[in-house]
Amino acid sequence: MKKMLQRALSLALALVFALSLSAAAAPAPALSVRLDGQPMSFADAQPVLKDGRVYVPYRAVFEALGAEVSYAASAKTVSAQRDDVAVTFAVGANQVVVTENGKSETIQVDAAPYIDEESGRTMVPVRFAAQALGAGVGWDKQTKTVYLVDPHKLEQTYGKKFSLLDRYMQEASDLQGSALSFSGKLTLDLSIRQNGQLVPMNMTGDISGGSDQRLANMKANFSLDLDQLLKELDAQLSAEDQTQIDQLKNIEINYIINLNTGMIYLNAPVLAQFDPSIKADTWFSASLNEIYKDVLGLNIDFTALLQEKQSLSICQTMLQSLTASVDMNDSDAYNQIIQALNACENLFGDKAFTKNGDTYTAKTSFSQSGDQVSFQIDLKETQGKLSGLSMHLTASDGEENQLTLQVSQDAKTVSMVFQFQAETGSDSSLSMDFKYSLEYSPLKDALEQEPPAGADIRTLDGLIKGPSVTMTNEEISK
Repeated sequence: MKKMLQRALSLALALVFALSLSAAAAPAPALSVRLDGQPMSFADAQPVLKDGRVYVPYRAVFEALGAEVSYAASAKTVSAQRDDVAVTFAVGANQVVVTENGKSETIQVDAAPYIDEESGRTMVPVRFAAQALGAGVGWDKQTKTVYLVDPHKLEQTYGKKFSLLDRYMQEASDLQGSALSFSGKLTLDLSIRQNGQLVPMNMTGDISGGSDQRLANMKANFSLDLDQLLKELDAQLSAEDQTQIDQLKNIEINYIINLNTGMIYLNAPVLAQFDPSIKADTWFSASLNEIYKDVLGLNIDFTALLQEKQSLSICQTMLQSLTASVDMNDSDAYNQIIQALNACENLFGDKAFTKNGDTYTAKTSFSQSGDQVSFQIDLKETQGKLSGLSMHLTASDGEENQLTLQVSQDAKTVSMVFQFQAETGSDSSLSMDFKYSLEYSPLKDALEQEPPAGADIRTLDGLIKGPSVTMTNEEISK
């Protein structure tokens, strides 16, 4: 039987090879668009590849995404409205105007809509049209296929399946308040064994600060203990080396995060000990708008996005993460997102919880090919309000590799323990133990929005990639 199967497979491969030779001169595949795994049809004008961009009739793509569309012939503008989001393209213009909750933003694009002479239809770049309404977009060059995934439709399907966690997020936030002071501690114990030699490193730290919905100030003091590491390595240190190592025993880092301006600032006096051009009071800045653009490839106003995120449900948050992390150029991207959502529903969707007294518990465990995973989440109800959460996750491969994560949170405290052990070779291993805990109280002191007036502020990108650029507060806020 096995030989017959092998022969059949060989014949099948030979047939495929022969057919591929005859198909070498066949026409290239036609452009196609698939939305949520299903092919889209176009009645009067087909997709067109022009200047490296795929264009589609505007009405077809916007209506497929659930929007109401209109066309102003006098101004030659295409408009689409879905819920509280409006999108406007002007024929011949490399701009998209997105209006949400009454606030408009103009986004520059590298492809302009045009009117097809043969059909008379207005064609829009499918990528920017779809992304303007929040859809994920992918492109398969080999099959000339555009893949669209509409999180809005997925949210309609899955949104109400996580109502218990949504309730916790809202009720815990109400109990905790929006303006808080915090203080706490963290420890990190890391050990690496390589070729029989142990390489340990330990760090401890204190964290304090305050935050509200728009601002966060934090001061962290860390101590990096390398004494045991140096002893194991039998290191011979110069006086200069010892001085620099001593500096690592008292590391101060200050943060200012301003979501009104979309800026983050960082100050680390210890850097002055390693770079004479840096002063102890030098601050480094980074634009959250640019970070978001680099990560997701979208030119979107971070502060506007934040206002939306503050009201996002658990499902919407997951969808944003999934559409950003899944390879949208993969023909199976939509199915991967569906599988991930189904897995999340099984882990912490409403159907996963059972109630016992004042506690809701979701618990699951499974094993596959020797790997074992156990997950449990508990929601604590007090006086009719969900005010506490605890989560426990363990995973192992049945040998010596194991991961444990424990998180606990209520209105006044939060703590986390993360432990990881792994055998990385015949005589090598990695062990990590990380813990932190914070206590919250009502905010008393005013929060800083930016570094002090006249401070030396440089770009964080300059610190990482090359020479620093000195800027003023006024230049950064523009």
